[in-house]
Amino acid sequence: MDAPNLVVIKYKSRIAKIFHDFGLKLANAPIKSGWDPMFKAPIPSQREVIMQRDVAIANVVAEAKLLGIPLKLNVPDSEPYVSPFTGEKVGGE
Repeated sequence: MDAPNLVVIKYKSRIAKIFHDFGLKLANAPIKSGWDPMFKAPIPSQREVIMQRDVAIANVVAEAKLLGIPLKLNVPDSEPYVSPFTGEKVGGE
């Protein structure tokens, strides 16, 4: 295996670790944000955890792009949405 492939694998493993770590946070996050009176700290909502995860992934992808590493991800949101009523395709690449 050559060096560029090892670097791509390193970045993809970092992204997989982000999904794993934030998956644990997301599983324990409430739907609405709250406040922990014992530790006097805010409790992020599921939406906030997802936004933090997306920012972390975007930072890894931006770092790889900055170094000229071709990092392709299969993002589920890139699939076009097909309307069941009209059959029109919306979105996607």
